Amino acid sequence: LRAVTGSSEGAAASMKLIREFTKGTTFQIQEVTGAFIRLTLAGVVPTSGVMRDFGNLAAGMGRSIEDLALAAFNATTGEMEMLKQFGIRAVQEGDKITVTFDGVTKEIERSGEAVINYLREIGRETFPNALDERLNTLSGAISNAKDAASEFAVSIGEGGVTDVLTQFN
Repeated sequence: LRAVTGSSEGAAASMKLIREFTKGTTFQIQEVTGAFIRLTLAGVVPTSGVMRDFGNLAAGMGRSIEDLALAAFNATTGEMEMLKQFGIRAVQEGDKITVTFDGVTKEIERSGEAVINYLREIGRETFPNALDERLNTLSGAISNAKDAASEFAVSIGEGGVTDVLTQFN
């Protein structure tokens, strides 16, 4: 995170956003962090709104948010193939992209920003509650138990155990 945010402070703020977002999802911190990094590298500022829209689309399609972020990153560079994993067909034609999802075809600009906005729109409009619905399942409860265990381990490390253990090296 420090590499993509440019500072320790930026990494800490990003991790705070990632932790908060992860608490309300079935996604694990590691995959959300990977998605955050991919989106940042694609030129997207991964705000909580962006993460929620992407999370809803990924959850609605039963996929990982990290897979969606990778597909989005690739699409912003003109590689549309991975979008098919999310039911999206995209064909580049000159300075436009014809995208089809769930039988609805539309034309968008051939730009990374337009692709990201299109993906966010699907998450927001087609799957507005997918994260919440997925969270209220047995797998959601198990996922949150894993997150709680990870957060507990981080708390122990931040409480000084990490410093003690690294002094033995």
